[in-house]
Amino acid sequence: MMWRAETLLRVAACLSFLIWLPVSAQAQADMDTIEQSLVCICGCGNMILFNCMCADADQMRAEIRGLIAEGKDEKEVIRVLVDRYGEIILAAPVREGFNLTAYVMPFLAILVAGGLLVSFIRRWKRDAGIEPGRADQETLSSDDPYRQKLEEELKSYRD
Repeated sequence: MMWRAETLLRVAACLSFLIWLPVSAQAQADMDTIEQSLVCICGCGNMILFNCMCADADQMRAEIRGLIAEGKDEKEVIRVLVDRYGEIILAAPVREGFNLTAYVMPFLAILVAGGLLVSFIRRWKRDAGIEPGRADQETLSSDDPYRQKLEEELKSYRD
């Protein structure tokens, strides 16, 4: 059976499309991930690059596509852009050095506030005369007229 040139050309085109499709899908996934981790360089309010639709964002996207086409992975692309524009381009600070405080401080603040709240409540209860696990001695007094009246009513109710 003899293959005609036209048939061979169609088969080659289909095979090249099948090979190109997963590479393109992976490149788009990398592109989306990179765009979500960067801030647009324009002055439109520190928008994430993925959401920004200005001309500067389009320029950055073209730059990212070019770096991906060169064979760079996500981390390399981000490193190149940080070298070019500075750390200000990152959507989240790098987890090292002084930037680590941005990750640690919220949890530390919650712990300190919780400790102060517990301390305040304990002091407030102590100053008010409320001791946990102890009943007020005045309410247990048997010569309290209200206590005696309560005991009488409870006894009549049981009978």
